[in-house]
Amino acid sequence: SAVDGDGGRTKRKRAPFESEAEEGRIERWQRLRKMNAAVQLKRMMGKEAVFRGVQEEAITAITAGESPVVAVMPTGAGKSLLFMLPAWAEQGGTTVVVVPLIALRGDMKQRCKRLGISCAEWEGRRPPDAAAVVLVTPESAVSEDFMTFLNRLKATRQLDRIVIDECHIVLNRRYTFRKQMQQLGKLVAAETQMVLLTATLPPDEEEELYRRMHFKRDQVKMFRARTARVNVAYRVVKVGGTGRRREKEKVVLDLIKRKLGRYETGKVVVYCNTVGKVKEIAGALGCNAYHHHAVGKDSMLKEFMEGKQRVIVATSALGMGVDIPDIRCIIHVDRP
Repeated sequence: SAVDGDGGRTKRKRAPFESEAEEGRIERWQRLRKMNAAVQLKRMMGKEAVFRGVQEEAITAITAGESPVVAVMPTGAGKSLLFMLPAWAEQGGTTVVVVPLIALRGDMKQRCKRLGISCAEWEGRRPPDAAAVVLVTPESAVSEDFMTFLNRLKATRQLDRIVIDECHIVLNRRYTFRKQMQQLGKLVAAETQMVLLTATLPPDEEEELYRRMHFKRDQVKMFRARTARVNVAYRVVKVGGTGRRREKEKVVLDLIKRKLGRYETGKVVVYCNTVGKVKEIAGALGCNAYHHHAVGKDSMLKEFMEGKQRVIVATSALGMGVDIPDIRCIIHVDRP
């Protein structure tokens, strides 16, 4: 379905400022629908910029007002362009982006700044005004204060769309510390364009995602790119014996040393299932232990991304939305 009109509700007489705001919204969407996406991409990113994969198809659907739009694209394939380009082209409206990671929010904010897109992070006591992009955590997105903010944006005809990044977490019961991700279906009540982005949505989980988000399947515009990585090799090492813990630790240490020697500039991530194991392996390696409750985890990630640390040991808290191009080896201690 397309974003337009008032959803069939009984209309009351509008105040003059409401009529002006509605006219502005209509004109904004008319310009978006007529927009040449390829031309605008070059204006925003440079004359050499071209669309990749399903980017152009998805952006065409978004600028046409289709809703909901679901895009499944591999990490590093440019999912954020799907909302950044429309927001850059028409900055009179507001795009709300639900982002689960602090590090990713910081990265998005910097990218918006470089592109000249006004961007702000949601702070409950100081709602952002006149920002083309508003970044919000899942916890805040379903809060009463944020819903009030959304209603205000809607009343002033400024709310253009809501984007949920890493939307597969809506389905993941293991992320007990992010229960609000499973409540994001509440945002449908805002009656605005919905755009969901992920690199991880198997076809057999589509129906469950639609159910939790209160989407009707026949209304969803799905764009799916190939996410399998042909340049990735998998290897399983079985570790047994009486000194299993020590042996496992030795296997991990030896493997990391070999990989670091092979790739002079590459990075290694070691995943463990528990915080205790993360601390234990990190202690043996002399590197940072990254988990949800770790003190200074943002600076840990920054150091790792900048290459100041080539090895990091982490729980799955590190995996959401992090795009680090020079990771050469990922080791899972125990079954993932």
